[in-house]
Amino acid sequence: MAEENPKSRKPEITVAIIGVIGVITAALIANIDKWLPHLSSNTNVNVSSINVSTPPVDVSTPQIKDDSSRSKNNDLPATPKKKENPASKMVGVWQVDPQIAPARLTNSSDGTFEYQNENGETDSGEWTYSGNIYTQKGNNEIAKGKVKWIDNDAFELSVIEINGYPVSYPAVRFNRIERDN
Repeated sequence: MAEENPKSRKPEITVAIIGVIGVITAALIANIDKWLPHLSSNTNVNVSSINVSTPPVDVSTPQIKDDSSRSKNNDLPATPKKKENPASKMVGVWQVDPQIAPARLTNSSDGTFEYQNENGETDSGEWTYSGNIYTQKGNNEIAKGKVKWIDNDAFELSVIEINGYPVSYPAVRFNRIERDN
């Protein structure tokens, strides 16, 4: 006796499944008046708009009302708490670990930066921070680095791109020495 190829039965199985779904659907449609008797007198009701999944409310049990979304004046929703702009975390004066290089970075809240390296050379321009990527557009280059926060006053920066070209440098730790400037 020859073995039958399972792939040759695939169309038969598909047709059988479709047939079963059709029978179930027909049974549901034919018996809807038994499951939802209030619809049998009105045939123009949109069945999909009826909410049958909401359980009845037990009025004998006191209900606890969540007022956290309301203000003291119950007529108005509470004012949502203002989310801090992630870039504001980068504002301040930062210093590279002095054992590595005594460099200093100042990020101002107006989006400008000043950088001074261990040789006293400086650069300045604009900075942005989004999605853990810090970008500097300075006088000589555009550099991007990936930021890994240690805490609110320390982060590690790994330079990943200079002037559009991918690079890979070891991470350098920056420690905050002043909050705002």
